[in-house]
Amino acid sequence: MGQSTSWTPPEVAPGAELRACLPVEGWRAAMGVIAARHGLDTASLEPFAGGSDVVWACGDRVVKLTDPRCSWQLAAEADWLERLAGRTSLATPRLIDMGELEGWPYLVLSLLPGRALGEFWPALPYDERRRLAADIGNFIAELHGVDPSDAPRTWPDFWTDCRERAPVRDLGDPRLPDWARPLAEEVGSFLEAEGPLDAQRHVCLHTELLDQHLFARERAGRVELCGVLDFADGRVGPAEYDFPPLADFVFRGEGDLLRTCLEAYGRPGVELNHGLARRLLAWGLSHRFGRLQRMLAAVAPSRPRTLDELATLLFGLD
Repeated sequence: MGQSTSWTPPEVAPGAELRACLPVEGWRAAMGVIAARHGLDTASLEPFAGGSDVVWACGDRVVKLTDPRCSWQLAAEADWLERLAGRTSLATPRLIDMGELEGWPYLVLSLLPGRALGEFWPALPYDERRRLAADIGNFIAELHGVDPSDAPRTWPDFWTDCRERAPVRDLGDPRLPDWARPLAEEVGSFLEAEGPLDAQRHVCLHTELLDQHLFARERAGRVELCGVLDFADGRVGPAEYDFPPLADFVFRGEGDLLRTCLEAYGRPGVELNHGLARRLLAWGLSHRFGRLQRMLAAVAPSRPRTLDELATLLFGLD
């Protein structure tokens, strides 16, 4: 039977999880149309489980499809992938092509080698985690060293929106335990005390350095970083904005690993103190995807009584 050349996109309610808006066979139909359009092997289509977009592997290619309301993110990712190609020691997906299907934007990318770092991390001994923390710091230094002079500048409006949302975002989070409600109420005053934060050097940012976006593989008996993906939220902004997600998603309360990462990045030891921990927490609380509940989960079973205590537990720079 021939491959269908049409597809009916779903209705997507605001806030809905995109992948849940169609059964897997509905997304397979879309991916089949795109694969056929670009001469890819439709028989090899397989969905990836995670991510906010609909992402499928197709042999040595990846197709990334998203809601038209997020078309700007795919356009930004295409721009960043071309801008950063070959500029760091970690591989990034190569942009093969881009297009639209029934108004839905998509990218066709090369498939990165390896697997998500998070698949390796829990089983790694401490010395291996520490080595990888240094490698992450080295990569961030490379990324931040790429000349941003001709990149789009969107920071002022983006940061204004982040800071306006931050003081109230966690107040209504149903996942936040009752004992932590006073911490959510403290966010506004904590951010005010830390000041504007962004009066520093602006660099090329990834913004979401998560254990799902950093890739690794086994080589010569050890796990090594090999790639990084998902630059849909890449932008030019202050360097410190890239570090808080590492504490939540990768190091998960192992503050000495963050210290190792920052040292490899090039921060002098004298700067790795409680003042920086507070500032990184302020960045994390203001981050577009920052969540107090996730930060508290990273330091469990500890129950910090104040945000100052949380800064100590999460970033470990005292």
